[in-house]
Amino acid sequence: MPRDDTDHKAAPADGHASGPLTGLKLAIVLKGYPRLSETFIAQEIEGLEHAGADVRLVSLRHPTDSHRHPVHDRVQAEVLYLPEYLYQEPWRVLTALLAMLRNPRLRSVLGLWWRDFKRDRSANRIRRLGQALVLAHELPGTADLLYAHFIHTPCSVTRYAARLLDLPFAISAHAKDIYTSEDWELVEKLDDALWTVTCTAGNCAHLRPLTKRPEAVHLVYHGLDTTDLVIAEQEAAKPVGNSGLRLLTVGRAVRKKGLDTILQALAQDGAVPTSETLRKKEADGEPRNAILMTGLLAGIAIMMQDLNEIEPLISICFLATYAMVNGVVLIEQGLG
Repeated sequence: MPRDDTDHKAAPADGHASGPLTGLKLAIVLKGYPRLSETFIAQEIEGLEHAGADVRLVSLRHPTDSHRHPVHDRVQAEVLYLPEYLYQEPWRVLTALLAMLRNPRLRSVLGLWWRDFKRDRSANRIRRLGQALVLAHELPGTADLLYAHFIHTPCSVTRYAARLLDLPFAISAHAKDIYTSEDWELVEKLDDALWTVTCTAGNCAHLRPLTKRPEAVHLVYHGLDTTDLVIAEQEAAKPVGNSGLRLLTVGRAVRKKGLDTILQALAQDGAVPTSETLRKKEADGEPRNAILMTGLLAGIAIMMQDLNEIEPLISICFLATYAMVNGVVLIEQGLG
């Protein structure tokens, strides 16, 4: 269960700790903040603050979650929310544009954006330029570095704004943001960035060949802060082995996580009971029977107040998902 927040090292009242990053003024550009599904980012921000960095956050979207994680309350940085859609705040965009007309680097940024727009003629591309103008105009104080979390849309905004502000920028690339981006855009962002970090060896192997500076792409695993976990005494006392601690993996049942694909594959292989029923697909290709069955089993286990009953099934689904993803990456790399 979560540990009491008071056990954490508190940041000073002014929000700035003393540490190896003392004096660094860092602006972190996020797609949305705060997000319950991205607590790993919040934990990184908290760590940067404890290391002494002066952090300010820039979010492309307003929060939509109804709840906050305790780590978000521990983060001291203020958040600048950019216009999510330009038509919603036209005066902010117009004011920023008029202010940037005096910026000698505006012409260069517009040229960069036009080259991108010719290859990606979308409203999204226009929106990124408008957000970059507002970011460059409204960023509070000064910054030494802009840092984009995700290499797709947040990095586009960061790249344009960094050039307007004549600042270096860095990138944190994760998963979906890498593989849904066109190679031409990855190449140019990687080449322009001061450095890039990514969280898996597969991502690192994918990104390094794309840039003329592969040494600037670094592998940094997320890790787990175990100080936030408390194991009940009776569980901790159990011997290591089959009778030891069992962990329940919990994930979001959304399309991008691939749970429907795993359910369908298990049914096709006859690996679960009533496979004939579970492998049946609807007109849109979704294995709805398998999804409903999983929800029913989970609901029963929850009502029984014993999640351990469904822990093996959930865990093997996630293990199978990530094993297949890593396998596909290795095969693709082997084929060149």
